[in-house]
Amino acid sequence: MTLMQVLAPVIAVIATALIYELTDMRLFDRPARRDPSVASAASCVPAPAAAAVPVAARTSPPIRRPSPGDRELGALQAETEALRERVASAESLVEDAWGKEMPWPADIPEGYRRPAFEQHLATFVSARGLGHVVEIDCAEYPCIAILQQQDAGAPGGEALRDSLLEMTRQYYPGQVRLSMWTSQHGDGAEAVTFTAIGLLPVASDESIRLRAAHRARLGLEQHSPEE
Repeated sequence: MTLMQVLAPVIAVIATALIYELTDMRLFDRPARRDPSVASAASCVPAPAAAAVPVAARTSPPIRRPSPGDRELGALQAETEALRERVASAESLVEDAWGKEMPWPADIPEGYRRPAFEQHLATFVSARGLGHVVEIDCAEYPCIAILQQQDAGAPGGEALRDSLLEMTRQYYPGQVRLSMWTSQHGDGAEAVTFTAIGLLPVASDESIRLRAAHRARLGLEQHSPEE
């Protein structure tokens, strides 16, 4: 056998493999080559668009214009607020002029309360013939007593004051303020004199004295005889 006869089968195999390689046919199990232009074209295909979801149309509420009734109500509300402010201002002025209501202190001595105060007046005014008690107002602190003097003249007033000062020295130890307000009506034998009195410790606040003076004046006005 010649050398050429031996190599002929090998040459045939190599030639066959070369033909498969040149024509992109697979002789062995290798992946086939892909044309890049085909892949690029496939990737550029757009995806199908999603279906649009209908949105309900939004409507604005109708604009409500103020009616004549609304304007009248607004005017009344403004007037009411102005009146409230005027009342608050008036109350403040009244409080400044007359003071505000005073509650009874928890530690006030018993002599300032109605039972003892009324008993002392009976002893130092009524029993001595200097006058009689018309009213005692203890609704707030301090008690205010309205007395009608037996003698409407100046001597009767001085005698009443001296007796009340004696009462304070005997039953109200410490520094005590005796306040007296007098209202006289008529002349001569027909004259009538009312006296309001109040007792307070000297250390009492000025607002308490202011309030007591206001209550005393009111009491005198209420018991004054008609002209």
